[in-house]
Amino acid sequence: MLLSTLAVAVRVIRQISRDRRSLVMIFISPIVFMLVFGYSFSGEIYGVKIGIVNLDRGFKDYVISREIIDGLDGDTYRLVSYTSLDEALEDLDNLEIRGVIFFNESFTMEVLSGDTDFIIYLDGGDPVIADRIYGDILQVIKDVSAQYGFIPPYNVVRSYVYGGEDLRFIDAYIPGMICAAASILSLVLTLISFVRERTRGTLYRMLVTPVSRWSIILGYTLAFAIIIIIQSLILLAVALYLFQVKIYGDLYLMMGIVILAGIGYQSTGVALSLYAKNEFQAFQFMPLIFTPSIFLSGIFAPIEALPEYIRPITRFIPLTYAVEAVKNVAIRGWGLPQILSQIIILMFFAFTMLLLARFALRR
Repeated sequence: MLLSTLAVAVRVIRQISRDRRSLVMIFISPIVFMLVFGYSFSGEIYGVKIGIVNLDRGFKDYVISREIIDGLDGDTYRLVSYTSLDEALEDLDNLEIRGVIFFNESFTMEVLSGDTDFIIYLDGGDPVIADRIYGDILQVIKDVSAQYGFIPPYNVVRSYVYGGEDLRFIDAYIPGMICAAASILSLVLTLISFVRERTRGTLYRMLVTPVSRWSIILGYTLAFAIIIIIQSLILLAVALYLFQVKIYGDLYLMMGIVILAGIGYQSTGVALSLYAKNEFQAFQFMPLIFTPSIFLSGIFAPIEALPEYIRPITRFIPLTYAVEAVKNVAIRGWGLPQILSQIIILMFFAFTMLLLARFALRR
């Protein structure tokens, strides 16, 4: 039995070693996985935009607001000056910035008298970013207080534009995870199904029938779109009823985004399947699509935590736009007009992948 087992193993290894495509994927896939995983979780948050509304007139030689502003790390934060609080809050509402620090006209005098409210406006939709901003500002206040001999802390007030202290980690990240799960599952199912039908000859028999290639592609798209809907409903039901996840926006709009992203990834699976000779090669394609999509799309870690030379890559990952749109609907309660740009990109992605799938089927 041992000899026969070794003989089978040797045969399989020899068969794989003769296939250059499989060999390349075997060695490239783990490298891609570790590089992407390492970069996505080893970076420090930096380049976060914060609005500064400084109306502080100071008192004699003291301008406490300026000391606090100068104490913020220039690498972590990019400070944007505003002349009015309304203008800054409008940009925060549109996520042009992640927070607003407001100093009123008598801030320094109030600090010296020991009675002031220091207001920080935050986007609570991303708890990691919001907690980092709040923690860093508290540390700066502590340092400035020690420097001038004041008694810390001031009354630091957090005002959340979206989310808030009651927003749990799972509330913030489950919506993006639902979108990612539906997209990746549709890619896997389509990829494996098409490879299996081609290796069994079913696809070739369909191609010699009067059924057009567009009908085949659209038929698969419709079938797997139904599967995506079922999977999405299951994922959503588990999130809502088992984990009590809060959804602030329109569930139907959220589902539409998930389905649109799933159709794009499903069509990607069709195109890739025609370049795989067997199911083993099909599985080897997975890490090249799965890994960047999961770890670089902002599902688990904010894009601001990625190295600067990695961030541009995220703009070429369709799941990034799907996750952004789903989170903006689920957490921030945005409607279609506010996420229209992401919807257009996802539609372009789905249409392009459908064309590639149709072209690949002609081969």
